[in-house]
Amino acid sequence: MDRFWAIWMVHQNSLRHRSLRLSGGNRADAEDALSAAMVRAAQAFDRQPVQNPGAWLVRILHNACMDQHRQNANRIPIAAEDADLPPPSAAAWVKAAPSPEEALSQQESDAAWGRAMNALPATLVEPLRLHLDDWSDERIAAHLNISRELVRKRRQLAKNRLRLLLDL
Repeated sequence: MDRFWAIWMVHQNSLRHRSLRLSGGNRADAEDALSAAMVRAAQAFDRQPVQNPGAWLVRILHNACMDQHRQNANRIPIAAEDADLPPPSAAAWVKAAPSPEEALSQQESDAAWGRAMNALPATLVEPLRLHLDDWSDERIAAHLNISRELVRKRRQLAKNRLRLLLDL
């Protein structure tokens, strides 16, 4: 069990960020899903050999987030008398500022991603950056003067190297 906790601690920050993204920015749902994933992973860790702990934890977290989303979708709908109320003001939708711990964690994560991206050769990083900017493969291929197949191959190679560099 000590081995599990060591692995969990290594991946906890990245899992927290992923949970927050998968939960649409809802911190309460993200923390609930992260806790559920931690319990599930701790219970399952010794039952089977884990080849890639980072990917295994991400899969468990993803499933926990989807379960959380399904639970939220099954909640009782708003009562008819409440449906006539005006929508909340824009101020009600403003996200709370991150805690100092979350801000530091985000800075560390951003720095790690920046270092990893800088470690990639330009031939791999450019197709990935353009893809992340929502460019189509056709547009990237035309911009870089390469085939669409080569765009996809370079993007996949970049992702594989990033996984290695970031221990994902």
